[in-house]
Amino acid sequence: MEEEGPVTVLRGRYRLEVLLGRGGMGAVWRATDTVLDREVAVKELLLPDGTSAERRAVMAERALREARAAARVRHPNAIRVHDVFASGGRPWIVMELLSGHGLDVEIHEHGPLPPERVAEIGRGVLEALRAAHARGVVHRDVKPGNVFCRDDGRVVLTDFGIAAMDDEERITRTGLPIGTPGYIAPERLRGAPAAPPSDLFALGVLLYAALTGTAPFSRTEPLAALGAVLTHAPPPPGGPPRLAGLVMGLLAPDPARRTTADQARDALAGPGLTAPAAASPAGVPRWWLPARVALAAVGVLAVASVPLRGCGAPPAEVVPTVAPRAGTPTPEPAPTFPRVPTLDPSRLLSPPGFTPSIPPCVLRGDC
Repeated sequence: MEEEGPVTVLRGRYRLEVLLGRGGMGAVWRATDTVLDREVAVKELLLPDGTSAERRAVMAERALREARAAARVRHPNAIRVHDVFASGGRPWIVMELLSGHGLDVEIHEHGPLPPERVAEIGRGVLEALRAAHARGVVHRDVKPGNVFCRDDGRVVLTDFGIAAMDDEERITRTGLPIGTPGYIAPERLRGAPAAPPSDLFALGVLLYAALTGTAPFSRTEPLAALGAVLTHAPPPPGGPPRLAGLVMGLLAPDPARRTTADQARDALAGPGLTAPAAASPAGVPRWWLPARVALAAVGVLAVASVPLRGCGAPPAEVVPTVAPRAGTPTPEPAPTFPRVPTLDPSRLLSPPGFTPSIPPCVLRGDC
């Protein structure tokens, strides 16, 4: 890193001008590429404090190697990386400068987003992940803060450089993988390496947050959020059933049962993704649908309890009576039972236009 008066210039060409933001893993500057005369974003990666110089060198080299791999990801929904280098013992990443806002800001300002908007965001982020995974790059930190919504409507997944470092090299002093609590997949918390399914889990958390306004594992304390991922089963989000089903499929705790990228792509492109749940027929109360089935079942049981001859069948054969012999006591007359009243179909409380599926002659007893 070199100085030109009060202005910092990196590699003799990137002039840092305005600090755009700073977080635990790095700082982003708006800068000018003096060689190509264009505005760019320059990200400084901050390595964990307390790391030995030798360890820092190894981590920086690994970050640079994987950031270069991320730079090979070419997709409209993935941020474009122009340059990667080390200066001052730290990795630096030069990226395209985006105009717009972060998805985290949109959710904070508007709360739950319309299902159509959530589906649009899901398609953009998923396509960026598919392009990265095809290059062998796992993002490891998919969250609303790393999704940028451009002014022209394009959804862009950012921060591949920070996320590309291997988990074994990105361990905090608590022994947990670096990432955003509540978005780290459960298998990563159990020690498994990051893989494409873990990115898809984070995508499910992101879509859940966009659809409801709140992340499913959000907690006040970071450790509580980590524990919620391992122990809490969030309820399905409200909204269109197919979109909610996709979100829950991405949140499956077992990566082997989790919705795959191909399945998610088909679901996001399928018809009816944002269609609301089917409503009851007009004019019929919602409670009548199960009640109608119950009434029909009662009618079937009532008819089944009476011997049926079948419609149009000949009468049963009558056995002639034999006169008793002399001296034989006269038997008592057979007991009589009141006749079972016939069922009137009109008394089944059917709604207008509903016709029972049982033949009326059977219900009347005159078939």
